[in-house]
Amino acid sequence: MARSAHGESTKFRLGAIVVRAGLANADRAVLSGDFLPMANILVSSTEQQWLTRIGTEAFAAQLSSTPNREIG
Repeated sequence: MARSAHGESTKFRLGAIVVRAGLANADRAVLSGDFLPMANILVSSTEQQWLTRIGTEAFAAQLSSTPNREIG
C-alpha cells in the first residue's frame, strides 16, 4: 500500500512533537491513553484554549533557546 507524502509528513511532525515534549521513551500505550482524552476536547473549549496557549509558549521558548533550528 502506497503512503502519501502528506501522511508521512504529518506523522514525522507529530513524532517530533512527542520528542520535544520529552516523551520519546514513553510507552506507545501510555501516549495513546494520554492523547485520546485530548481528542475529545472541543475546539471552542476553555481546555483547548489553555492547551494551545501553553503549547505556543513552549514552542516560543524552544525557538528562543535554539536560534539555528527550525521547529514546525
